[in-house]
Amino acid sequence: MKMRQDRLAEGKENKPAAAEPAKKRTVPSGVLWFTVGNSMQAGTTVLMTMLTGYVLDLKSVGIFSFALMASQLLYTVGLFGANDLQMTDYDHRYRFGDYFKVKVVSTLTAMLICFILPGLLGLHGRKMACLFLLTTYMLINSAAELYQSMLFQAQRLDLSGKMLFFRMAVSLAGFAVVILIKRSLLQACAVLLSVNFVATCFSVRHWCGVYRDSPCILRDGKEKELFIKSFPLCLSVLGFLLNINAPKFLINYFLTDEIQGIYTILFMPVYAVNLISQFIFKPYLIKYARNLEKQDGSFEKLLLSQTLFIEFCACLAAFGMWLLGPWLLKLLFSKDLMAYRGWMGAFMVSGGLMALNQLCYFLLVLLKRQKMILANYSVGIIVSFTAGIAVIPHTGIMGTWLAFTLGQTSLLAGYGMALRSGIKKRLCD
Repeated sequence: MKMRQDRLAEGKENKPAAAEPAKKRTVPSGVLWFTVGNSMQAGTTVLMTMLTGYVLDLKSVGIFSFALMASQLLYTVGLFGANDLQMTDYDHRYRFGDYFKVKVVSTLTAMLICFILPGLLGLHGRKMACLFLLTTYMLINSAAELYQSMLFQAQRLDLSGKMLFFRMAVSLAGFAVVILIKRSLLQACAVLLSVNFVATCFSVRHWCGVYRDSPCILRDGKEKELFIKSFPLCLSVLGFLLNINAPKFLINYFLTDEIQGIYTILFMPVYAVNLISQFIFKPYLIKYARNLEKQDGSFEKLLLSQTLFIEFCACLAAFGMWLLGPWLLKLLFSKDLMAYRGWMGAFMVSGGLMALNQLCYFLLVLLKRQKMILANYSVGIIVSFTAGIAVIPHTGIMGTWLAFTLGQTSLLAGYGMALRSGIKKRLCD
């Protein structure tokens, strides 16, 4: 009984410690650090790819980009969607130990898949070694997300952002120094992994100890319930990534690492269109919700105006890439891709479709149509891979663009039908 009272007393002491610092921090400061940290994380993969292209050849870019893409899929398995639930679990429905046990299972699952993938995809040599190194790096990031989400849950966005920024910055610095001096992709990946491990251990020890609410992480809890709730979120993210990266898998199977490198560089600006579009529509999500309640057609009008604006931006970006793309990409990657000038613009137009799909995704979440999202992703994956298998072996880069574009078009058509039925259902209710 005394031990139970001690634990209860300990829990009462821990909660104020986690809540009190949040009051001392201003919200803008926390949001700023959180934004800086996430921007650093997004920029790290781009900068590492740029460094690889600037220092090494197209084959190395292809090897690195494919291994990075596969490791990001396994990172999603490692996250398992539980981090999204943890960040918003302000009432502590689940304890840290519950999230910890889900993390152990998801990480072991991701590592098992990593060992199976080389046999399934025909990877060997430098590509297989790069996959193992980058997957381990990504799974360390996944483990760190457990603590960063815990800080977010404790309303310490500033500490969560600082931890993320520090880990990403020192890891990128280690990668950059080695690849610039040694000009070795594997050595750079090995240093990236080692520095990230040390930085993560330091960050957890330095920032996270007082905020952990479960001193005994192996006690019985609600991990099974958490696992079931997280699974659909994990499938949604995997579906999104598989739709985007279908051409990369098919290039790996049918074409060469040099073509993989060219595709990676051509596709890199597409992410810029997607990122800019989120600044366009994310601030309006609350307005979409309000307009939906009005049921006067203002929801549809806002959607139409933003759709036209996003596509206008995509077409403008396409013209810019056709005009300046070859020189810009040569400056960033030190590779001459003038022969692919026309495809630079084509990929940007298709990037506009991807941006619209992101908008539709959020609107369907708003309408609580998550099952339709999963079904749509499944159809999109089938379309992307089927089209890619038919054209990529014969047409190269043109086939990759066609597979990506048809996949995104399929998603947009499915989202359009789902939105229409969702709005009608909302009106009937």
